[in-house]
Parts: sequence; structure tokens; C-alpha cells
Amino acid sequence: MKRIYVAGPYSADNIMQVLRNIRNGINAGAELMAKGYAVFCPFLDFQFALGPWGDALPKAAFQANSMAFVECCHAMLVLGYSGGVEREIDRAKALRIPVFTHMTDLEKWANEAY
Repeated sequence: MKRIYVAGPYSADNIMQVLRNIRNGINAGAELMAKGYAVFCPFLDFQFALGPWGDALPKAAFQANSMAFVECCHAMLVLGYSGGVEREIDRAKALRIPVFTHMTDLEKWANEAY
């Protein structure tokens, strides 16, 4: 099963855009799962912030956790760009992990790869 990392902007200047970013990331992750991929979706990280450890986890902890999953994915789907996304893309490229900006291109690669 192909492991796909869903990358995209999370933070924003206002809460409504943050919520839209989370919704877009979760929707993309769910679509990938429905198509048979294993998905790491950092847009679900908000759930950690809601638990008892939420106040103790700095942004850097979330970023380090996500980057660890970049390193073990087969491919990355990019939904949009931010500084964090650029770092994730750079790491993926350094590891020769394919990076896609369109679901159809990712699916074509996945079908050809195996």
C-alpha cells in the first residue's frame, strides 16, 4: 500500500482560513484513503491541541512529528504552499520522494510504479 503525505498550508491570519485549510487537508486525505492509499494527514494535528497535552506541545513538536512522516512516505501531495510546506517539499526531494500537486498525477505515478 502506498503511503501518501498530504502537505499544505495550515496556519493563516484568521481562524476561518485555518479551518478552511484543515478542511481541505482532511478532505484530500479522505479522498486518498477512499482510493486505497495509506495517508498521513498533518491537518488532523489539531486534535492533539485539544487534549490534555495541547498547551505543552509547541509548534516545533508538531512540525518535527510531521517531518518524520515525510521521511517514510512514498509520495507527497501538495495542496498549497507555505514556509512549512516548502521545508517538507525540500526534505521529500532530498530523499527522492515524488512530489505532486495534482491528484491525477499522483494516481498515474502510483499506477505506473507497481
